[in-house]
Amino acid sequence: MKTFLTQHAEQIKGTLSGFDRVRFRGTLRWLANTKGLMSWLWRAKVLLKDFKEYSIGLTNWTAPGFVFCLAVSRDSG
Repeated sequence: MKTFLTQHAEQIKGTLSGFDRVRFRGTLRWLANTKGLMSWLWRAKVLLKDFKEYSIGLTNWTAPGFVFCLAVSRDSG
């Protein structure tokens, strides 16, 4: 782990430490139906007419981190 942190120190903003393993569990199943998605959009104050712009912005916000993680994973073997 220290080798990984040293190798990628410029891209790492922080680390978590604690137990040997941490499992993040959860589900977004409620977003997979119309009622759940509409509820989430209402809480996020996103109007349906603005959904396309909102989703593109959200994708652009999350994509760089996802691409970076894939690249590091691929390069690490």
